[in-house]
Amino acid sequence: MADKSFAGKPSVIFFGYTSCPDVCPTTLFNLSTWLKAIGPDGDKLNVLFISIDPERDISAHLKEYLSAFDPRIRGLTGTDTQVAAVAKEFHAIYFKGVPREEGGYTGRAHRRTRKLYISPHVPGTDAKHDE
Repeated sequence: MADKSFAGKPSVIFFGYTSCPDVCPTTLFNLSTWLKAIGPDGDKLNVLFISIDPERDISAHLKEYLSAFDPRIRGLTGTDTQVAAVAKEFHAIYFKGVPREEGGYTGRAHRRTRKLYISPHVPGTDAKHDE
């Protein structure tokens, strides 16, 4: 994430994917509620949703999905390799879903511990954000 606007701010990082039926939207809603409650102080944070499904969660789709939540939550994606590198840095475990006969796959899965990562920095990758 070469974006310099991330520098110098602590980060709240959540790994997920836009086709996640329950945990991801619930967590993003809770983050939005929390950001609203802390008001302008939320501007002192990077709040990042990192897609673990870069094959389907292209930047435009990620931006549309996140429009339902607080605008301070920024979406990040990249190549499979880039996302894997960032996930590894945070010990976030995920895997691609089961292949379907008609093509594609059922989704992505990750450990359902609903972890949020608090970090003094954003990992150094070239992942693209949603803007």
